[in-house]
Amino acid sequence: MAGHTPKIDVFTEREYQDGRQAEFINQLFTLRIAYHPPTSVYFRLSPKADGVCDASVILQILPDHLALLRSQLCRWDDVRSSHPDDARQRLGGASDLTRLRFQLLSGMSAQIIVPKDSTGFKTSGSAARRAVHLFASLAASPSFCVYFPRNKLSKLLLEQCVRVVDQFPRLNEDDLRGFQRKVDPKRLYDGRGGMVLAPDDYKDGSCTDGERSRTTTPATNDSNGSTLDFDSVPRSEGPPPSYGDCLAEAVKPRATSDDKANSVESPSVGHAPPEYDGTELQRSVPKPSKRRRHCVNEDALPGPRLKKAPTRNAQCLDAKPRLESEDAGMDVHMMFRELTSRLDDQQQQIKQLLREQSELQLRHKHQLKALQDEIKKLRTQNVELERRNSEMENICAELTNRQETADEEMESIRLDTSELQEVTGEHGKQLADSSELAEELASFMWADGFQGSMSKSLEEHMDAFVKEYVDRICEGDLVKSLREQVQKKVVGLVEVLKAQMCETLK
Repeated sequence: MAGHTPKIDVFTEREYQDGRQAEFINQLFTLRIAYHPPTSVYFRLSPKADGVCDASVILQILPDHLALLRSQLCRWDDVRSSHPDDARQRLGGASDLTRLRFQLLSGMSAQIIVPKDSTGFKTSGSAARRAVHLFASLAASPSFCVYFPRNKLSKLLLEQCVRVVDQFPRLNEDDLRGFQRKVDPKRLYDGRGGMVLAPDDYKDGSCTDGERSRTTTPATNDSNGSTLDFDSVPRSEGPPPSYGDCLAEAVKPRATSDDKANSVESPSVGHAPPEYDGTELQRSVPKPSKRRRHCVNEDALPGPRLKKAPTRNAQCLDAKPRLESEDAGMDVHMMFRELTSRLDDQQQQIKQLLREQSELQLRHKHQLKALQDEIKKLRTQNVELERRNSEMENICAELTNRQETADEEMESIRLDTSELQEVTGEHGKQLADSSELAEELASFMWADGFQGSMSKSLEEHMDAFVKEYVDRICEGDLVKSLREQVQKKVVGLVEVLKAQMCETLK
């Protein structure tokens, strides 16, 4: 059982230690096991695409990389990771599998080997680069599994491989040197040699493309960034315009006409004097002929704010805002009613949408339950069909074994029949000679004058003689069936001889 096993198609499954579900790698590989009893074994994986094995990239797994190797029989339902529907067909449609689990030593990884001076794995998007990255993920994982049909490799071979891996740490130096010569990459690729890739050989950097784009982006600062921090937003220069300025601008056309009226009517005509002293009045109220209204910031002016004397025109100004406020109140009331009506309509629409959403969710729930029941039924049927398929495979295997056994038995029967024919021919010749001897004996006895009562004695002696002769010639190689046939034939001949002798003696 020494040497390389045939290449077999396998699927791989990467495992994690942090509790995540195992990941099924949707890539067909070929596995070859090199077993050299009783001390060495190693495993090699190569990618397979379009039915052709690409041996330009190899994942070599050595016993000194492994902490544990285990072989286990399973079915497709026992595969823990989610796998594509066509995975079983791509492995030949077998329902019974063998799971070969490789658990790597801490800090160790399998070897990724490519031809010496090869650069194809560095080309972006190439098949070699993709295979290298898949092998890198397997080599860096703590453990991974290999799945293949159960009948591809014998159970005895797998048990021997497991035993060799367990005993490899106790290998002596001579066997270890011989093993290292066998797995040397320089012996690969028809003598051209290969090289073992390091992580830096197939990685662009220490981080992925997304991380590299994030780390290489320059930091945004206040000088060249497109956005600024909230605290650094520039404020407008100077204080904001006061309410009085805006109000003065808003009422300027209307106040201009009133100012003309004020310039005609003197404040001394029948009106009470203002509540200010003379100095404040003289300082705050200019002459009517020179009065102008300016937009000034009253908050910025020094000193206390001065009250203006109430005039008759001021009362008119107070009446206009009152009418405007009433109109504004009516507008607000109408707007409120309109908004309330819109809100009621929106609430009705929301209720309708919620009701439709509830009905839709209920319908989806029923559909989902029906689909789950259908899936459960299909799974049950699938399990039953797989069980029947397995039984049919076992029956076919048993019939094949029976056919081989029957062919062997038929060949043995042919040989036995040929030998029996030869023995029968030899004994037939001997029986012919015995009949002639009996005739000579009868003629001799007749010639010596045996008569009367001697005929009975002659018959008895003749029977004993024939029986002894038959027993003597039937010893040795004749089987029981042949002995019976010969006895019957001899007895028949003796009966004929006895009848002839009796008739002669009479």
